[in-house]
Amino acid sequence: MSSEPKYTRLYIALYDTEGGNGKYHWALIIHDPWLRLSKRISLYQIKRTGNHSWALSASNNARLLARNTLLCLVELPYLTISPSLARRFFAAQSPLQGTTPLLPGQADWSGAQWVIRCLDQAVQHHLLLLVHCPIASQLKPSTGTSHCQRDRDLKVLNMVDSSLTLRVLMKFWVR
Repeated sequence: MSSEPKYTRLYIALYDTEGGNGKYHWALIIHDPWLRLSKRISLYQIKRTGNHSWALSASNNARLLARNTLLCLVELPYLTISPSLARRFFAAQSPLQGTTPLLPGQADWSGAQWVIRCLDQAVQHHLLLLVHCPIASQLKPSTGTSHCQRDRDLKVLNMVDSSLTLRVLMKFWVR
């Protein structure tokens, strides 16, 4: 076994916010596939700063259950790079909107749009493959939330087809 895996687990974490029903804070979780989610994880998110700008918040030593506002994880297909390369890739993503168009029905830049743009960048760089993969074909698709086999205290939404995952995320977020 080599010192680091050649692939990386990727999740979207949805956190409850004080904004009311249907509003969530989105973050990306980068996770070594050899470790349990209850161990330390890498968490990437953007946060609004006081001057109506955005800053990247990255932690490579976070605990998933440190905040009691975690609602669920959306499990995405594996990234095709090692955890250390994945951390570098997501740490390099700008928190600012730049030339990224807002999604339909959205008036302002948000963490959800940043996560979607990061996923799009990962697809563009062939780090996240939106095709049917052999690993996914061995998984049993589930509807709704289920308990993760290794970490029964965390709810994980399993999506087998990654292109379906992105479509579901877009519909979920834009409503």
